[in-house]
Amino acid sequence: MKKPLFFILSFAFYIALSAQPYTSKDFKDVKVKFRNTTIFNNTTEVEYVPTHRTAQHAPKGGDYLYGIGETRYITATHANARNTINWSPDGKTCAATWTYGDKNNVRGTAVNYFDFTTKTWKHNYDMDTQQVTPPLERVEQSVLGSPEWGSHVFTKKGECVISHSTADGGMVINYRETREVGEWTQYILLGPTLSNGKTEIICPTTFAVGDTIHLVCVTNCAEGATYNNYTMCPLYYRSLDGGKTWEEVRTFEGIMTEQDLEESGADRYVLTARGNHVVIAYINGSAAYLESLDGGDTWERHSVYDTEWSSSSTGVWVGPTMYATTIATAIGDDDKVHIAFSAQMRHREPGDERDSLTYYPTLCGLYTWNDAQPIMTHADLNLDYDYDTQTWRSLGYDLMPNFMDAPDILGFERFKWWEGFDPKMLTPNYNNVGYISHPRLIAEKGKVYLMYSAILEQPLISPTNEFFRGVFLTVSFDNGTTYNQKERTSWLSYHPDLFWCDWSKYCHLTDSTHNNGIEIYNLTENCYPTMATNVTNNTLVFTWLNDIWPFPDTTWFDWPLAVFSLIIPAKDAGNYYSTDMWVNGCVGVDEKMLSVNPRVYPNPTTGVLNLIQKPFNNEQLTINNIEIFDIYGRKHEGAKGRKGENTNEINISHLPAGLYFLKITTKNGVFVEKVIKN
Repeated sequence: MKKPLFFILSFAFYIALSAQPYTSKDFKDVKVKFRNTTIFNNTTEVEYVPTHRTAQHAPKGGDYLYGIGETRYITATHANARNTINWSPDGKTCAATWTYGDKNNVRGTAVNYFDFTTKTWKHNYDMDTQQVTPPLERVEQSVLGSPEWGSHVFTKKGECVISHSTADGGMVINYRETREVGEWTQYILLGPTLSNGKTEIICPTTFAVGDTIHLVCVTNCAEGATYNNYTMCPLYYRSLDGGKTWEEVRTFEGIMTEQDLEESGADRYVLTARGNHVVIAYINGSAAYLESLDGGDTWERHSVYDTEWSSSSTGVWVGPTMYATTIATAIGDDDKVHIAFSAQMRHREPGDERDSLTYYPTLCGLYTWNDAQPIMTHADLNLDYDYDTQTWRSLGYDLMPNFMDAPDILGFERFKWWEGFDPKMLTPNYNNVGYISHPRLIAEKGKVYLMYSAILEQPLISPTNEFFRGVFLTVSFDNGTTYNQKERTSWLSYHPDLFWCDWSKYCHLTDSTHNNGIEIYNLTENCYPTMATNVTNNTLVFTWLNDIWPFPDTTWFDWPLAVFSLIIPAKDAGNYYSTDMWVNGCVGVDEKMLSVNPRVYPNPTTGVLNLIQKPFNNEQLTINNIEIFDIYGRKHEGAKGRKGENTNEINISHLPAGLYFLKITTKNGVFVEKVIKN
């Protein structure tokens, strides 16, 4: 893949606007609260050394990362990872959809198709030219306004894309009798009549089993509209003929709790099905799911995480508690229900106005659960808060056995914050969900695949002092009972063309003999990911959005964001075996950086390098091993040349021109030198 031309864009493109809600009711008045987190500085960091371990981000051989499109619009991806990637029933085709915004600020749904036989996508995006070949088109060509939130399903022989368009007052149904063949048949599915007389329904997510399509959405609360006195009332539709016709709309009154109905919002729900087993999982501070065992005829509510939260109370404290922000669900082939949800510490003070809240930017996490486990409750979090002094006595939210933190990149046991942390480093688009979020699940054959988005700790932050996000995949090999995040996590978005650093100069901040900076080659934002609804052809498919900087809090961009798809064998999930994150120079816990290093010359070189073994504490260095790596972490053989009393020759004339790293292991430690081959 060509390297992004985006990197030459000016910093002037980076903008930051005021916070925009990801639902209509969140973050009316946001306050930030701090606590004494574990802070690292020049004194404490010396105790911690980066571990030499596999970053697990690039499988061996073959292309696996594709540019499949672009968009200048991102709002429809702010919260839950919906069903936008699906395999056809015969396994020959995989479709991916996203909300496509063009340079004229017109929205629509873009669709791209992957042919499993030829391993090619119908549309290909070139990041250098920022062109899609052949050009992408909106699915909803004839619809007024700007549809968004497209969700795709394959039926027995055809396919269906469902978006919403407030300009037309309902859902935009696009279906074809035969997938990928012919024009889309299009019509508007109107919602129930709201208190303002309109029929607007928004934010669909869909799932198909055969020709049965399940659809969940909410009513639009614009102009203060309500339905049955609920602001954003959850709705359920079902089609039994592949999207040609729909049954009467149903609500979940009497099934969901009154608080669920009163405080429901857009994009707080996800949907999955396996046969007649259908699950709608949702969050509202708490986490719960609706389950149908008869294909959607009847429903029962189940609690996953139970905590008392009210967005409208006054005169009393609410919380602090972990507030569920995004959610995912899957049904295993054993019919077990799996849930993952992200959460963020929040509270409401007695004097807060309706829909106001305070959040703690460093108190976040991801929780996993399945229906064989007990319900999680606020009491399980072991939170003890002194309301008079507004300080913590104890915090145990991260001690629960199913808790996950953001991935640790420096070898610590847990994610660490550095001195000087500013909540602005978590850009506004992330403050509403927390620093680890957007989970997605697949459960099959005793494995559970958990994809999520998370920040990376310092020093991997942008030049504008904000955290980059990445896409990760952790696999449970015991059907969701346990997850080994440290050793079974694939770093999906860490392809050298997207995100790559030279760690050869990393060392303790207190070590004055080396530059403690990290040379940045490629750093990009890779977030708002989603994953296919199942494993097909023993293959996993992912998509996400990519940009040069952490996303500012804006809806429309002046430049296109790339849409990437990653396709990997399921056997490699959580067990990548190629490029090593630290092979470019990080020192392991059992190694020590030399205070006096061997010297390599000439550099640059046309082929032959001379390695001078300088004395170390008046002792001549003993070279145990010399390894050569390219920028992709691939190991190369170098011809050993003449060996003298204090010199080694290394011949790399057979290697192509480029940047290489010599990793020199001696009895005294490890030295890494960057070498340029002309």
